[in-house]
Amino acid sequence: MKRFSTILTFAILFFASIFTVCCQSSKYKPMKEPQLMEGKMKCTQSKFLPEKYAKPYLYAFYDKDNNFVAYIDFSEMVMSNVEQYIDRQVVLRGVLTGTEQGNVVKAYMIKLSSY
Repeated sequence: MKRFSTILTFAILFFASIFTVCCQSSKYKPMKEPQLMEGKMKCTQSKFLPEKYAKPYLYAFYDKDNNFVAYIDFSEMVMSNVEQYIDRQVVLRGVLTGTEQGNVVKAYMIKLSSY
């Protein structure tokens, strides 16, 4: 029985790692130069989960195929209303970097997509 649970545990970890890699967008890669990205901005905060389970950043960016690209860091921008971009198609310009929490894009410009 213990051998079966060990095999089951490794199988679950294997499939979870494949799922995590497959859900990551392969279109955008971390670079030192700013790049333009098109996709959808979503809020990572949940109304039903306690704050200790909160994501490292409040907003995330997903590509056109709805694959996770990166968390969004708006610390370099002066914005009055970020909420107008949530769950809408946007064009984001910024530097995409890899960190311990995952990919993070330091946004310099955001606007609604034209389509």
